[in-house]
Amino acid sequence: MYAPKKVILMVWLVSLLASAAAVGQDSVELVLDRVARASDGVASEAVVLVDAGRTTVHPDGRAEYLSHVQILLLTWEAIDAYGQIEIPYSEDLEDFELLYGRTILPSGEVVDLDEAGIRISSRAEGGGEEAYSELKTVTLSMPSLRPGAVIDYAFTLAEETPVIEGESFDQWLFEWYEPVQLSEYVLDVPADIDFRWVVGGRTIEPEIQSGSGRIVYTFRVEGIEPIEYEIDMPSPLAINSHVTASSIASWDDVASWWWNLVREKLAPIDELASLAAEWTEGAATDDERISSLFDFVAREVRYVSLHLFASGYEPRPAQDTLATRYGDCKDQAVLLVSLLNSVGIEAYPVLIGMEPGDRLDWFAPPSPISFDHAIVAVPDEAGGWRFLDPTCSFCTSEFTDEAIRDRFALLVSEDPAAVGAQVYTGASDASESIVRCELAGTLDDEGLLSLRADTTTSGDYDIAYRSVLTYYRPSERRDLFAWLADLAMSQSRLIDSEYSDLEDNHVPVTVRIDLEKTRAVQWISGGIGLMALPYGPAFPFVDDFAEAVVAPERTHPLLTMVSQIEHAGRIDVGPLTIRELPEAVSVTNDVGHFRSQYALKGTEIVYERVLRIDVAEVPPEQYAQYRELIGAMLEDAEAMVVFEE
Repeated sequence: MYAPKKVILMVWLVSLLASAAAVGQDSVELVLDRVARASDGVASEAVVLVDAGRTTVHPDGRAEYLSHVQILLLTWEAIDAYGQIEIPYSEDLEDFELLYGRTILPSGEVVDLDEAGIRISSRAEGGGEEAYSELKTVTLSMPSLRPGAVIDYAFTLAEETPVIEGESFDQWLFEWYEPVQLSEYVLDVPADIDFRWVVGGRTIEPEIQSGSGRIVYTFRVEGIEPIEYEIDMPSPLAINSHVTASSIASWDDVASWWWNLVREKLAPIDELASLAAEWTEGAATDDERISSLFDFVAREVRYVSLHLFASGYEPRPAQDTLATRYGDCKDQAVLLVSLLNSVGIEAYPVLIGMEPGDRLDWFAPPSPISFDHAIVAVPDEAGGWRFLDPTCSFCTSEFTDEAIRDRFALLVSEDPAAVGAQVYTGASDASESIVRCELAGTLDDEGLLSLRADTTTSGDYDIAYRSVLTYYRPSERRDLFAWLADLAMSQSRLIDSEYSDLEDNHVPVTVRIDLEKTRAVQWISGGIGLMALPYGPAFPFVDDFAEAVVAPERTHPLLTMVSQIEHAGRIDVGPLTIRELPEAVSVTNDVGHFRSQYALKGTEIVYERVLRIDVAEVPPEQYAQYRELIGAMLEDAEAMVVFEE
């Protein structure tokens, strides 16, 4: 529960959204009065007393952001979640100033944050690579924390130059995972700058003041209910009420700006032509050349995981990324575009948002804030686009994982007539991502069930299996398979296992597991024996779906994966007499389909179970259909074969 709270705190602080209603500190009496009002009947771990921000835009587009936050910490868990504040910023682009930090104890005693509680470190998550050394994190370790204490801090971030010359953009989010007593956002802009703003998720009319060549908008909300956490819910950014503001006139202007940054970093064709020709030697078609060059960037250039907004929008030169063999998303995209262009293949960089469940709104004020990732597009034979994500080291050019599908994105190019093409990455299809486990085995008259399980994968499941298996060392994989066998059949024993080549992304992952289980049949009074027909040792397991359908209803959409899961079995029961097989099940609705079927062919029980999910997001009004689908699968998994002596 607390991991997402930390994430959402980062969102508020990092997004360059924020800041403070006033630079001066509130009196202790005022803070304690807020505490008294917040403590009445509160059931949460913490209460955000004040989340206030002020964005001041200068005539040249530079912005200064002031942030002021007060949080009442009611439990030790809340102290773990909020007691250490992390504020990322770019040393090259912004000036950071901590105005103050303090803890106010229930008695009214004030403990100020001292220098020992302030630490500045590099933010590069890929090992502190020198190319990203300007990315810093200020960490505030708040002092003397105990339940009932209030943390209170304020800081400023001032842009040294505007991200886009002469332009400014911003966003403010209102909800937290905790109740918010007061959320106030002030936007102070020059009167002669055409600033568009919209409010999403709630109805708010700002107070508007004008004078001295300025317009000041104040958005104020009190008594905000916390975001209700639900399993597999969208990102807080997707469901949060917000203010989005921008002076940028069009999405074409966003694209033009980014293209001007990118084009200078693309390698000249002649510099990469010989290398690209070497890496595509033997490739007879453009598809084969695309595949070879994608494989090189995805597998040989290490991805440094840095959020596009946090790491700045300007990529490194393609030659530098090639030389160091590492880069973030925009670096890898620029390198791949350069390589493809060098062999005569048309390719373009693309800006895309990756927040789970979030959809780009083309009618919102245009802003780079909408994007946190960069990918590549190449024309396809049908006149559309094929999208490539070279940060996915387990993907191929023929199939890219679900994370970038079903999204709107901005393709950028030098074509003045279409510098910012608004594109759609295409919906997922369940037939593309299948995991199938085929069981074959015997059941003897002593109840020993011996099985061979052959699992095949495609699409997103191929990526998932390759990722999981690669995570484990070869010496550890047998233990992984033993664990999978036990999850499939409790107290089963792994006999042997093998798997396909994990290094070649073009060869689908296959896994073979041999296992056995004693006393597979439970004999009860009257000479009756019961056995549940097993699912294979292949993830996802049936129980993996159970937690998502515990709640009778949902507030937020449920995120799923468009895919198909198939389990088929043939079990020879020899001389045992079967009295009854489970009944077949078939459920079809707007969310997907589940079916099971059972038959006795000679001495073999032949069965198959198939779950297909057709939607990537289940809205609350369709949640009952999802529960129906998963409920049918869970109930079917408990159905028994009945034997008799």
